[in-house]
Amino acid sequence: RGRLLVSQVHRGTPAYGAGLNVDDEIVGIGDFRVQADQLSARLEQYAPGEVVSVLIARRGRFERLAVTLGTAPTPSWTIEPDPLAARGQKDNQAAWLAGRP
Repeated sequence: RGRLLVSQVHRGTPAYGAGLNVDDEIVGIGDFRVQADQLSARLEQYAPGEVVSVLIARRGRFERLAVTLGTAPTPSWTIEPDPLAARGQKDNQAAWLAGRP
């Protein structure tokens, strides 16, 4: 319904360090009200490392938090062979790794 509710906060992130909690509603960033569809555009106005004031509503009370913006984590993947793979699966893996169809 246009509200920005925090659904998760990971340890070690700027949000965690600033004190954001699950179920906080983000009402404003800087001196501007922000809607759910405006969040990305609003954040693009700031650079990583910049400290911004975030207005939240928590349990019916407004609170301002100073959040140091970070960068989005780089996704990474690990591929590991299945030790219980059948012979045919192992052959397919070998062919895939070798670039053969």
